[in-house]
Amino acid sequence: MYKTLDGVDLVPALEGKAKAPDLEWNGIFLRYGGYRDNRWKLIARAGSSELYDIQNDPSESEDVAAKHPVVAAELRARHDAWLKKHGANVSYSAPAVTGTQKAQPQGEVLEVAFTATAKKEKQQFDIPIPRAALMRERGLVPEDFVCTPGDRLSYDMKIESMGPGQAVYISPSRGDATLFEDGGPGVNFDGSPIASTKKLPAPPNEWKRYVSGLGVSAAYDHAPLRVVVNSKAPGEIRVLFDNIEILKPDGRVIPVWNGGKAPDAGKSALKISVLPSQ
Repeated sequence: MYKTLDGVDLVPALEGKAKAPDLEWNGIFLRYGGYRDNRWKLIARAGSSELYDIQNDPSESEDVAAKHPVVAAELRARHDAWLKKHGANVSYSAPAVTGTQKAQPQGEVLEVAFTATAKKEKQQFDIPIPRAALMRERGLVPEDFVCTPGDRLSYDMKIESMGPGQAVYISPSRGDATLFEDGGPGVNFDGSPIASTKKLPAPPNEWKRYVSGLGVSAAYDHAPLRVVVNSKAPGEIRVLFDNIEILKPDGRVIPVWNGGKAPDAGKSALKISVLPSQ
């Protein structure tokens, strides 16, 4: 879990022997993080931050990040430093990476195709984690499938066909909830958004590796990973995936899909196939 625990001894202040200290607080939630001190409250999101002057605006009625950009940037840096100190990787900030950062597709790849006809469509399917097979073949134990703050999701993706207004990404799930959704689809290790309907995440026909933090879902059991296709414009979508994995802080790898049987498309209209390496 966490590498260190931070805190302040309040006993001297409670006994009247010292002044109450100025306190700082950080936290991680499902889709965002937060920092707070005696005056300011920062909400850290993927690609943006909100700032509230809780000393003068206790109801948090106005986001003043635009009025105080230096303060917002400094507090965001403090929050990101806190994440790094504790080894936490989250979806709304760039995670730490180890090993290669280049895509390495090999063997079979997973093809996901969809023809969008409406102005706004969303399709998705789940990729279950093969727990029983991993426990049998790799000697993993149930505790290995519990998400810790340092866990990361890693996958290789190649865009074969996609246009403006369309996006594809992989997210952890929790029941019906798709965690990399309302708070953004995640931030890659290079600081760029993993998926956006405004700008494609990589040039077409180029394999790219994506790594996002999973600490927002600690400490739950890892649920199936969810492939999400969002389209705000008609057109053909076709992407390839490989090396879909969960990376543990100690270097262990939990393979979710790196060849084999294609996952079930469920109720989606997506076409899912397994192809030889491209």
